[in-house]
Amino acid sequence: MPVRILDGVGVIARGDLLLILYVADARLHRTRWLFDQADELVARCPDGVLSLMVIGEHSGLPDAPTRAENTRRLDKLGGALRRLVTVPLGDGVRANLVRAVMRAMLLVQGKSDRLRIAPTEAEGIRQVGLVATSLTPGGNQIRADLADLHADVDGAVAARVS
Repeated sequence: MPVRILDGVGVIARGDLLLILYVADARLHRTRWLFDQADELVARCPDGVLSLMVIGEHSGLPDAPTRAENTRRLDKLGGALRRLVTVPLGDGVRANLVRAVMRAMLLVQGKSDRLRIAPTEAEGIRQVGLVATSLTPGGNQIRADLADLHADVDGAVAARVS
């Protein structure tokens, strides 16, 4: 599956799983693009989709318009999003900040049954596996796809900075 990239964000859609790597600040244009990718996958998977989102250690937290868009688009996805696992990378303080923002979003939206926070990519993969279907790629494929995302997205960001 090809990696799709927009300005510091990359995705791979495989089976019923949308893998996301976010290395840029969470801003409205990136969030809209990500949800558009999710909408495409939902259209192909009528029984619902899973998502594993890895947030890079230098990504900025979402601003108010981005948080509002996240809420609106998550509500629109409704039950089609069977599970979203978020993995914030980075040092303890920053990762705790991301976790706090995610927990607040879960409480406000009342979706804690479908939205999870994992401390590592390995745990995120395990949590996805708990609700996997026959369409969901296995752990080895997910690890390989995450490696591709890291290489391609980090490479694109580095090339843009150079």
